[in-house]
Amino acid sequence: MLQAAELTLKHGLFLTERTGRNAIPAFQKAAALAGGARPQSGVEHVQRALIQEFANAAILHRRPLLARDVRLPYGFLSDLPGLPQARLADLTEIVVEALSPMRRELQARRAPPSLVVQQLFAAVYRESLERSRFSSLQLADLLVDVTAETAGSSGDRHLRWQHADALLARAKASHRPSDLAAAVAANEELGRDHPLWPLPQITLARALQIQDRLVGPGDSSKSTGA
Repeated sequence: MLQAAELTLKHGLFLTERTGRNAIPAFQKAAALAGGARPQSGVEHVQRALIQEFANAAILHRRPLLARDVRLPYGFLSDLPGLPQARLADLTEIVVEALSPMRRELQARRAPPSLVVQQLFAAVYRESLERSRFSSLQLADLLVDVTAETAGSSGDRHLRWQHADALLARAKASHRPSDLAAAVAANEELGRDHPLWPLPQITLARALQIQDRLVGPGDSSKSTGA
C-alpha cells in the first residue's frame, strides 16, 4: 500500500511537471492510499506521514521535490545541497509538519526516539543552518535538541559525534564561551572513548580554532568559564 502511495505521489508530480497543471486527483489518491496503509515498522510510520504531507502540500502548489527526487523516507536527503533556498524552506516545513506529532508522541511515552525522524530533522536543520552561515541561533538550538535525543539514548559513536558536531555548530552561531566549552568537552570525551577514530579529533580541532579566535591562543580558561 505504501509503495503504491509513493508511486502515485511521484506520478502526480510527474504529470504536474510535464503539463504544468496541478494533478490534484493523483495527490488526493496518494494521500488516501497512505492513510489506509497499516505500517509494520517505525520506518513505515515515517514513510506514511511523509507521503500524506507531501501529497497535501502538492495540492497547495508546494512541491519542493521533483518526481525523480521522491525517495522516501530519507533517500532524498542526498539532494538537499542542490535545492534552491525556497524549495529547501518548503521541504523543511513539510518534514517538520509531518513528523513532529510522531516525535512528540514518543517523547510523551518516554519511548526511545525514532532514528529515522532524528536523521530527517537533523539533515534539514543542518543544511538550513549552513546556508544561513550559522547566523540562526534558533536553527542551531533545534539541531542540538534533536541530536541530543538519539545521542543520549544510544551508545552509537556516530550519533554521539553528530551531537558533538551540533554543539560546535551552535557555538559558531552563538559565539558564547559556554557553547564552545560544551562542544570541546563533548568531542574530547568522544575522542577518549574512541582514540583511533578521526571524526571527533577533526571536530575538536575546529572547536579549538574557534576558541583561539574568540579568546586568543593559550587562554582557554575564558572559553570554559574557569
